[in-house]
Order: sequence, then C-alpha cells, then structure tokens
Amino acid sequence: MRLLMISILIFASNQLFAQLEEIDSMFIDIELEDLDSLKINEPENGLDQICLCLIDPEFPGGTDALASYIQNHINYDNIPSEAKGIVYVQFIIDEEGKVTAPEIVKGISNELDRVAIDVVASMPLWIPGSKGCKNVKFKYTLPVHFIPKA
Repeated sequence: MRLLMISILIFASNQLFAQLEEIDSMFIDIELEDLDSLKINEPENGLDQICLCLIDPEFPGGTDALASYIQNHINYDNIPSEAKGIVYVQFIIDEEGKVTAPEIVKGISNELDRVAIDVVASMPLWIPGSKGCKNVKFKYTLPVHFIPKA
C-alpha cells in the first residue's frame, strides 16, 4: 500500500513539473516574440542596448526638495496676509529639463495666480523625462499651496 502511494505521488509530481515546464516555455516564447518588435539602438561604443522605459522628469532632490523650493520662493510681499488656497499650474519640462509655458489650470485670484506662475517659471533645471533612450517633453501639473503667514 505504501509503495502504491509513493508511486502515485511520483507520477503526479512528474505530471505537475511537465506542465510547469510547458508554462515556462510559453512565457519565454511570448517574451521573445515581444522583443522582435522592439527597436534596438546601437550606441557609438558598439554595444547593443534595448530601451523600454518611460521615465518621468524629476526636480533635483526629489519631491521634498520641490515642495521646499516652492514654499521658500513664494513672494508674500504683494499678497494679503489672509490669502490661502491652492493654485494648479501646468507647464512643460523640455528635453533639457527647462520649465516652459507655465499656465494656470485652476486659480484662486489674479495675485495668487501671478505669484504661482512666477515661482514655477523661476525653477531650476529639472532632470528631464525620457521615453526609451531619448529625452522628451513632458507636461506636468503642480499644485502651489498658499498658506497664510501667522
């Protein structure tokens, strides 16, 4: 009886492994078929390179540095002390990382909208976004928070 159970277990495990190998080979075939449609760039050093990534642009130092930059560069001199809210500014980060074409998507008032545009327009170069192996323009929407000074 024990020998029969062991034989059944061995047979069942062999069938399971055979099915797993078949599944693995299906995934490998699919991946290889997908690779045929990819563009392969040949850099100057002669090495083949496959570039698949879409990488978002990044403010130098990351999102915390971006938030800090905005709060430190808002000019509250011409803004009423009780002014508060969020202005949404949309802009383009070009292939070199330069901020261009800032515009208000959702504003609060002319004064706050102008300050938000000025802060965004004064930002330093970003790390540009890329698609594949090439830097690309990227449209970005940023909320600029106005917090009343105490």
